Amino acid sequence: KRRYKIGYRKSTHVSQKLKANSKDELKNFQDKLTQLIDTHHYAPEAIANVDEAGIYFDSPPNFTLDFKVTVYFTSDNTFIGKKDINVTTTGSEKDRLTALFGVTGSNHRLPLAIILKGNKLPVLIKSLEDESLKVYCNESAWMSEEIFLEWISQAWKPYAARFDRSLLL
Repeated sequence: KRRYKIGYRKSTHVSQKLKANSKDELKNFQDKLTQLIDTHHYAPEAIANVDEAGIYFDSPPNFTLDFKVTVYFTSDNTFIGKKDINVTTTGSEKDRLTALFGVTGSNHRLPLAIILKGNKLPVLIKSLEDESLKVYCNESAWMSEEIFLEWISQAWKPYAARFDRSLLL
């Protein structure tokens, strides 16, 4: 690389900082949850946590190789050289699906929910559904109240029916 004056360039991003009181909020949540479990005597297998995540179909690299350019600041702090490098992608980096994952306190996995973009599921995709996979669609491929309530009735309620008490977080 050095011989041909090619440099490794990495894109950067801006991240969010945690709130100053986030540790206190977490501790309060843990205390309330522990009190709730102790008070109502929930069994670990009757407690479940679910979370959703966006999964992108295309994951373009955040780095590229480019010819080095002499970069320096002049006496009046004016930057000379390339600041930006374009990374070519397939154009599908914004196409996504949403997945809903769930696990109980005893490490039992709840049925996975996949939400695709569209108005109607193709028959082939709908045929993939079984007890461990539920497939839904909406115009944005995002979780909606309607889809979540449907998942609760199709996945959580049949599982939780075997317990006197259950807790979904």
